[in-house]
Amino acid sequence: MSITHELVQAGELRDRRAHIAAEAAAYQLQAASSALEGVRGMIQQFEATLEDGEEIAMLVIGGPSGEVIFPAAIEASGPDRLIFTGTTGTDQRVCMVIQHVSQLNLMLKSVKVENRDARRVFRLVSEDDMSAGRLT
Repeated sequence: MSITHELVQAGELRDRRAHIAAEAAAYQLQAASSALEGVRGMIQQFEATLEDGEEIAMLVIGGPSGEVIFPAAIEASGPDRLIFTGTTGTDQRVCMVIQHVSQLNLMLKSVKVENRDARRVFRLVSEDDMSAGRLT
């Protein structure tokens, strides 16, 4: 075999590996986007069952010390993570939960709200909103 032929084969192999890597990355990105849309749909369905004066409290199973959060936003981050932003249930501090899509286990709970209007949550957040620290 000539050196030229070996170089051509090596180049073809490199191109195939690059193509496979690109397909894998696209699949992973699709996984986070699919998880985001699935969670969003389930939350919207749950919100539809709430009465006036109730809002969602969310527990990330296996998350930080079983802390309940009141979600304000959700976004896909990279190919394999979802980020939940909101406030904690105990002291109303701003919080962020970063969850891998393969470990996504959520419990949604309705809670009564007093002294203010109940919030309806979970809009998609753009990267600009997150970098500016805006929570809505």
